[in-house]
Amino acid sequence: MIDRFYLVLFCLLLPVGAPSVAAPGPDTAALLAEAEKYYFGEGGPVDKARAARLFAQACDGGEGSGCYNLGVMHENGDGVAQDKARAARLYGGACDRGNAAGCNSFGVMHERGDGVAQDKARAVRLYGRACDGGDVRGCANLGFMHVKGDGVGRDTARAFQLLGKACDGGNAQSCYNLGVMHNKGDGVAQDKTRAARLYGKACDGGYALSCASLGSMYDDGDGVSRDTTRALQLYEKACDAGDDESCEILEDW
Repeated sequence: MIDRFYLVLFCLLLPVGAPSVAAPGPDTAALLAEAEKYYFGEGGPVDKARAARLFAQACDGGEGSGCYNLGVMHENGDGVAQDKARAARLYGGACDRGNAAGCNSFGVMHERGDGVAQDKARAVRLYGRACDGGDVRGCANLGFMHVKGDGVGRDTARAFQLLGKACDGGNAQSCYNLGVMHNKGDGVAQDKTRAARLYGKACDGGYALSCASLGSMYDDGDGVSRDTTRALQLYEKACDAGDDESCEILEDW
């Protein structure tokens, strides 16, 4: 039975150009639009160095998205020198300017101790700000910390609420983690049928581990009617998406 417990939800970065909560003024809006043009090479060659300068100008003008996007570039060394400490400062500036994605990324860096001193209690607060600001990844990360009792007291009821919000908002990993909770009866009544539905939702959302877990349920007839054909399809989907354990299962099928 594949069920590798809860996966850490260090979430993916938003695309360059994600809006901040606060509406930008006309000057910063124009700077962001021009930065995106150079970043993506729209209507001309890609020029990420110029895009970075324009994002910096937007950030200095009070636009959180400019700070956030420049932070992404520095965190990844994308068109600029990789500088995790500067990325963290930019994410913090984005968060202070009302950009929920910045709060989430600043929280991730504090949880990991990446570019800043590790401070899990502060990560919890930042994930809360991100979640309250509408970034479902912040809800997902905060929910997972409550599952672990890491940086905050373990609270499965609160975790269930937060992961549910993130799952409803399209975060496939949170749907998977809710499925694990139902499958194990961790903080909720054990309900393998519901676990299977949640695994299916996460699998449909592109989360390979959830496809593997659902495949295992069909393989074993655990919470669903045994269906080896369906199990094989799910293992293949998980393998194609990069789940090594599913690939190993297929080799022995």
